[in-house]
Amino acid sequence: MIKAMKKNEVFTTVNLPISGEATVLEGKGIHYFSALSKAKGDSSLVVKYLIIEVVQVDGKHLSEQQLDEMHIRDISYLSTIISMMMSDDFLQGIS
Repeated sequence: MIKAMKKNEVFTTVNLPISGEATVLEGKGIHYFSALSKAKGDSSLVVKYLIIEVVQVDGKHLSEQQLDEMHIRDISYLSTIISMMMSDDFLQGIS
């Protein structure tokens, strides 16, 4: 059974350049720490695992294999959104 998302659980919904609509969920500590754990200290992998944790395409989370096979334009777009979500500049703009 799929749990309906509350409006406040969605950070944004975007149209990816290649793959269609994606929903980016609000990042929480559980997502962040899971991504850090999976990245095993490799900071370049943290964004990858955050994308897997908080992004849904067609209502489903991506697997690592799906993300690895995703077009680079979509990955770059999602990486920018994740970086923006974590940015102090963004957070200061909404306060």
